[in-house]
Amino acid sequence: MFSRSLILHKPAPKYFERALMLFFVCLLSGCSGDTALHTSTPTATTHEIGGATMGTRWKVLWVDERDAGDAVSAEAMRVALVDELERINSLMSTWDPDSQLSEFNRSGTVDPVSLHPDTLKVIDTALTISRLTRGKYDITLQPVIDLWGFSRSDVPVSPTQPDIDRALRISGYQQLVRIDDTVRRRIPELSIDVSSLAKGFAVDQLGEVAESLGVTHYLVDIGGELRARGLRGDGAQWRVGVESPDGEVPQLLNLLDAHVATSGNYRNYRVENGQRLSHIIDGSTGRPITHDLVSVSVLGESAMLSDAWATALLVVGRAAALALVEQQGISAQLTVFRDGKFDRITRNGFLDKVMPVAVDSD
Repeated sequence: MFSRSLILHKPAPKYFERALMLFFVCLLSGCSGDTALHTSTPTATTHEIGGATMGTRWKVLWVDERDAGDAVSAEAMRVALVDELERINSLMSTWDPDSQLSEFNRSGTVDPVSLHPDTLKVIDTALTISRLTRGKYDITLQPVIDLWGFSRSDVPVSPTQPDIDRALRISGYQQLVRIDDTVRRRIPELSIDVSSLAKGFAVDQLGEVAESLGVTHYLVDIGGELRARGLRGDGAQWRVGVESPDGEVPQLLNLLDAHVATSGNYRNYRVENGQRLSHIIDGSTGRPITHDLVSVSVLGESAMLSDAWATALLVVGRAAALALVEQQGISAQLTVFRDGKFDRITRNGFLDKVMPVAVDSD
């Protein structure tokens, strides 16, 4: 039987408050809980819009070099971006009981169900990566995740082994069948949660919205998943910070026409009986992971792929992640904790593509 794992996306309210606090602090200091915006005072006007979505914060910075009469207004940009986020949530959110995906999960039908092309695109990407990781990354593990309580406001005790076994029996990406514009499940209890890559998909979509309005210089950020195009207002490349898991000075990176995402297991956790329980669940055991890989950053062809691969590589652990990186040609940086310290491992030109800069540089 293949093992299956998935990083938890939904923070319980108790953890959510802490995540937001760190997000704002990092924005002000130029670092990030995953990756965050770091900009200097521009010489051209840089516009900014942001808010809350998908259990985290979103932000778009853009520079419009067109004459005032031709440039898009901040209000028009805000309306277009918010409309797109609401559209995506109406399709894929598992928080919204009326979303298309929530209705599918609730129906319990084993008949083929037609879903929106965008939802199918996200599901297809996830299924491909599930196969490549031999099921360690899996968007159907919600029953297992729920047992550990990270998606609830209470803090339960660890589940029993019989409970874990039962949850594993009603999970598994192999139980999903894709036919044309439909999805069919082989067992009625199976549910889908695409939160491990939906933020990345939304980042790509917001970028497309900006470009449809004639904006070619922008940076989109949803919870640390990023898409950069063009240059900042001062003519420099967009800059982001990747925080070290120990909270030390971040690694600052320049981005030019790039997509980057970071996943880590050092933020969302709880302590039970003196043991630190990660929110990353190993599907082969139904229990939190224990390997030494603590953070993964990926530069991909899209924010969605970067988001998904950052999660998947973190799930599988250092050795398997390095093998996948080489096999798939993924540009990545892995952070491992061993011998009492954090070490970074980069592959396929990760640092060459982002041109790291001095921390005290503006």
